[in-house]
Amino acid sequence: MDRIYRLDLIKEILNEYVLSNQDEIQAVLSKKGVHVTQATLSRDLKSLRVSRVTDSYGKTRYALQDATSSLYEKRELPDHLDGVISIEFSGQLGVIKTIPGFANAVAYYIDQVKIHEILGTIAGDDTILLIAKAEISGNHLAGILLNNFGGLSEKFK
Repeated sequence: MDRIYRLDLIKEILNEYVLSNQDEIQAVLSKKGVHVTQATLSRDLKSLRVSRVTDSYGKTRYALQDATSSLYEKRELPDHLDGVISIEFSGQLGVIKTIPGFANAVAYYIDQVKIHEILGTIAGDDTILLIAKAEISGNHLAGILLNNFGGLSEKFK
């Protein structure tokens, strides 16, 4: 079995099934006649840029980072903003606290909006570090976030 076939099969499985751990992915691969070790599967997921995301129902699952995949077309990413607990700024850095498991989805959504003043985000399980360009103040960035994501006003400290 060649690697390209296996990677294509993994992509197909992730678009078809909601799978929340690698054991579940291995089980589906096995049913399709492809047996891989956990280490090989882990490398395959990394090469495909697969990550764990939290959907709008709070369920964690594996998803391709390809924004054109059917999984992302189905997701309603703004619902993830309900998981935001607080937003605080210090200089050009912002810290966004979320419900555990929501940080990656919120950071992904912020990154997809492509706000010019934001260099990027780094997400953990329940915390996001938001990095703004040098000339952008926290107050200015707060205004930009409010303009782009209505309903966050009560989250700012």
